[in-house]
Formats: sequence, structure tokens, C-alpha cells
Amino acid sequence: MATKMATVDKAEGLLEKLRSASWDAAVQDMEDLKNFSKSQGAAEADDLNHWDLNFWSERLRESKYDINECGTGVFGSILKRRVEVHKAGWNVATLGQQE
Repeated sequence: MATKMATVDKAEGLLEKLRSASWDAAVQDMEDLKNFSKSQGAAEADDLNHWDLNFWSERLRESKYDINECGTGVFGSILKRRVEVHKAGWNVATLGQQE
């Protein structure tokens, strides 16, 4: 059993492998966020704080892939369908029959 257990050195080695493999991509992601937030006129673009990262990550994802959280998941699809029904001029209570 003892031979199968991880040692502190092995755990630290694994963490270092993960860190070094992901570092360049993480740096590029931060640069992308800074550049995008700057292009959107954000005053905080040169000094993004941790509370800014989720907001700007979501805005960048929306602009790249034309999707947002409202359009994903069960409730998003229900909301999207209700908007489509409303735009078509249908009465939701009559399940899509034209008025």
C-alpha cells in the first residue's frame, strides 16, 4: 500500500508539471482579456482585478462565439422560445396559435 501512495515530492512535481504546461496559455488568456476590455473602453483594462475577470471573460466569450448564459441550459432555452413566440405575435397561452 505504501508504494502506491503519493509522496509530498511527487505531489509537488505533479503540480509543477501542471503549472509549467498551462502557464503560457494562462498568460495569453490574461492578455486577451486586457486587450478586449481595453477595446470596450474599460477604465480598469490595464489593472484587472480578480472580480473583473469573470465579467470580462463572459463578455469576450459572448463576442467570440455569439452566445451568452441566457441562451444556454433549460431555462435559457425556455426563455429563448418565449421570446420567439412573442416576436411572432403568438399568444403563449394558446400555445402558438395566431391571434
